Order: sequence, then C-alpha cells, then structure tokens
Amino acid sequence: MGLYSLGITLIGFLISIISLLGIIFFNLFSKYSFKPQSKSILNKFLKITAIISLPIFLGGILLSSKIIQLVFESEYVLASTSFSILLLFFLLISFSIIFTNFLMAHNKEKLVLKIRGISTGVNILLNFLFIPLFGIVGAAITTVISETINLVYLYFETKKMVSFKYKSDLIKILFSTIVMGLVVYLFNNFIIIRLFYNSLDVLIILIISGFIYFICLLFTKSLTVTEIKEILISFKK
Repeated sequence: MGLYSLGITLIGFLISIISLLGIIFFNLFSKYSFKPQSKSILNKFLKITAIISLPIFLGGILLSSKIIQLVFESEYVLASTSFSILLLFFLLISFSIIFTNFLMAHNKEKLVLKIRGISTGVNILLNFLFIPLFGIVGAAITTVISETINLVYLYFETKKMVSFKYKSDLIKILFSTIVMGLVVYLFNNFIIIRLFYNSLDVLIILIISGFIYFICLLFTKSLTVTEIKEILISFKK
C-alpha cells in the first residue's frame, strides 16, 4: 500500500492541475448555461483537455520508472506499475471533470451525484475482489474501472443535452501525441542522455519531447496561435 500511495500522490498532483482548469470551465459553463455558446465552450475545453492529458498519459507510461526515481528514490521503482495504470485514471477523470462541470452548470447536481455514487459503489465492491488477488495493481485497476463507468455515464448524459464535435481534432492530437511518444521511446531506449548522470536526466527528455509535441500541434493545426490567444483570454475572464 505504501508503493500504491506513491502513485496516488503523483496522480493527485496532476489531477489538482486539471481541477484548477475545471474551475475555469465551470465559471464559463455557468455564465453561458442554457445558451448556444455553451456548445462552443464545451468543444474548446474538450480540446484543451485532450492536448494536456494525452501526452501526460503516454509520456508518463513510457517514463514511469524514471519519474518515480526522480520524485522519490530508486528503491521505490516498483511503484511505477501502479502509477502507469493510474495514469489511465488521470486521463479518464480529466474528461469526467469537464462533463461534470457542464452538467452541474445546467442544474444536474443530483444526476452527477447519482453517477458518482454508482461508480464509487463499483469501486468498493471490486476492491474486495481484486486487492486480495492482485495487490496494488488490483487497487489501480478497480480505480480505472470505476472511473470508466463514471465517464461513460457523464458522456452520454451530456450528449443528450448538447452535440459536440471532437473526432477531427482528436485524431490530430493523437498523431502529435504518438510522435512525441516515439521521441520519448528513442531517448529512453536508444539515445541515452547523460547530462546530470542521475535521475534528473529525465527532465531533458521531457523538455525535448514537450517541444516536439508543441511543434506537431502547430504543424497539424491542432492548436493555432489564434486559439492560444483565445484560451488565454478565456482564462483571464
């Protein structure tokens, strides 16, 4: 459980960042609730969330052991397995936060509470089944399963209220993420960096892959300069 808590700590930090964005989402959704603008706002922030969460998910899995060694110490490297699984939980909850805030801004608090109650109940039940069999890996798996249920419910309930497009943008973002992942894989396995000669070397990989990812976003027009300005203006509001 100590190793599992290390993964939870890192995931909690990532979720806190998404939650801060969620506050901005909720304020905008509340301002334009039951108005046509809510559709464009939803599409915009679904795109932002994909741009942020997808590279963290893939890069985190590829560099899980190095990240654990960087934040903690090498003797805790076994926590990388549960951390990798929990990264899927982070990806799922990133989108859940958007749908949750959208529904709550449209007076669907009881529905959101009901959905969360169902997923929590499933989580508790599966913990009794999986943890004795698989230990910390089982705990991570049940967390992912319960959040998947939560996201699916939220997605379809939101879909009932407003249509939104995401496929074209998602394909471009996925392409950029895959390119970034290939860069991470190359530096992690073939192009060995020895600048600090310790766990800090992973930071160089993160900087290089992050830069490549940003260039790919601009190249595929997944993200434009105009959109960056619009996003910054939205945050200021």
